[in-house]
Amino acid sequence: MAVLWKKTKGETRYKVTNAGNAIRLYRNKVLHSQWNASKPVSGKLWDLFLLSCFNSDKPLNKVLVLGAGGGAIINLIHYFFPQCQIDAIDLDDTHLYVARKFFKVSKKYCLLIHADAKSWLANNQDKKYDLIIDDVFFEANSIPYRSIQAQVHWVISLLERLNKKGVLVINYADKKEWADSRKQLIQKGVTDKYQIAVATHYNCENKIIHLSKKKLSSNVIKADQNSGATREYMRYINNGTIAYRKFKK
Repeated sequence: MAVLWKKTKGETRYKVTNAGNAIRLYRNKVLHSQWNASKPVSGKLWDLFLLSCFNSDKPLNKVLVLGAGGGAIINLIHYFFPQCQIDAIDLDDTHLYVARKFFKVSKKYCLLIHADAKSWLANNQDKKYDLIIDDVFFEANSIPYRSIQAQVHWVISLLERLNKKGVLVINYADKKEWADSRKQLIQKGVTDKYQIAVATHYNCENKIIHLSKKKLSSNVIKADQNSGATREYMRYINNGTIAYRKFKK
């Protein structure tokens, strides 16, 4: 593994490395992003963010990413859905620099915005999206935590920004965090209006939750799409690396 770049800003330490063709961003020793252009689907956690996007009759055109990191999920979205225009928000401007410089996120398809996610949403209430990904995290003592608690009012505010068949994807840090949020969603009737699917990775505690008014099915991958990369998804599903199931109350 070679170190391509590193920086210290206050108490925050950044490092960009490469391992083979994979580019990685670490902040305070926590891996925030990894991208390998020769192997877009790599069996990592962020692959799970797109599982509900392959069975739609409506193509993705507008995407919002809260928590850009180094840009791995941005590149994955662009790989599968090159027609998309992506707004990517991050409070850490160093992440945005790394996304452009090392992860090669292009201005042609992605607007990188240095802002607080809550404030930006409050100031851009007219914008609607086909996909919203909430991946806002920070780290303490080398452990990642959500920057914005996924309370029901926050989830509802994101759902209100979806187009008719849009999908909201939220990265919950662990089982308990999802269980607490799920209880609130049931109590507020959100689960009566939206279908929910849960995606998991065998090596992570995170729960990747998908919410949509469109039908969410475990039969999500079209194997003939995009030069075999979706077959990689099926391989990881079949060997148990990742799982995706519909949630029932």
